[in-house]
Amino acid sequence: MKIVEENKGPLFITGSWRAGTTLISRIMKNHSEVDVTYDSVHFMRFSYNQYNPISDGKNVRTLILNTKDRLEKRYNLGFSVEDVLDDLSGTITYASVYDAIMTNFLLKKSDKKVWGEKTNLAWSKIPDFLQMFPHGRVIHIIRDPRAVLASWKNFTHAPGNDYLDSIVNCYDSMQKALEYKKLYTNKRYTYVTYEELVKDPHGTTENICKNLDLEFYEMMLDTDGFTDNYGEQWRANSVYQSQLSGISLDVIDKWKSKLEDWEIVLSDIITESVMVRFQYRADDVFKRENYIDTALKEVQKSTLTSEGMVRFLFSGKGFERYPSDPLDETTW
Repeated sequence: MKIVEENKGPLFITGSWRAGTTLISRIMKNHSEVDVTYDSVHFMRFSYNQYNPISDGKNVRTLILNTKDRLEKRYNLGFSVEDVLDDLSGTITYASVYDAIMTNFLLKKSDKKVWGEKTNLAWSKIPDFLQMFPHGRVIHIIRDPRAVLASWKNFTHAPGNDYLDSIVNCYDSMQKALEYKKLYTNKRYTYVTYEELVKDPHGTTENICKNLDLEFYEMMLDTDGFTDNYGEQWRANSVYQSQLSGISLDVIDKWKSKLEDWEIVLSDIITESVMVRFQYRADDVFKRENYIDTALKEVQKSTLTSEGMVRFLFSGKGFERYPSDPLDETTW
């Protein structure tokens, strides 16, 4: 199968949970030439490097079958396994299998030219994606870590204080964004903050398209055209409002009233060094000492969070992880 043409490089969208990845994916899906998944295939999470050697025909078939089975089981969606296999020829690689699956799952239905995939917590896979697809493109979305924390706290099913682990995830996402910006040219990688996207959707989206060598169309911002996996109109899944316009400023500063002071202090201490690079301002430093003891006690209530904080303290590095294993079917 011929891998996507130079000027039709596939698109990968990622960021932390609750950062706005779905919003930007719906905007990009409104593009006349781009079709983007809605939380479905997740090749880089479930398949990449999981079926080695990928040159083995049995492994290829197993990968494709497992992808189809997962889509049917979780979302009642699917594609033709035989059609995907028919599209593969010559040397089989993860890139060729990925391209064949996405082409059959998305492009043959929409008749668009560029496929895109949105997968949360996959910024560590960005270098792999760009190596697989030399002309691939990436949108990495960043959001104020306190806003992520407040939203994730109310959204996750993780027990107790495991939600605090999102703080170090946000640190890593921001740190990697700064590294990738230096490593990749504008035509391959761009990061954007959720706040600038909702404050200036036109200018921000136009700039994204320019950076990724895509034409900008006004219809990309038509929220009536935002759809989900089943072609139904998409509504933002805010934890604060049951009905929220597709692009809204309403939730930007909700964290200020939803988080306790010790949560804000903890987040600021961990992320402040990278937060300022994205024009986020830390809270009043003078009140930190009043809440450090409380923050320490709350962190220790979660084995996951305390392990992560100690790991961060010793290594100075963030990480990208879920509170439970996404490969474990029982956690779906």
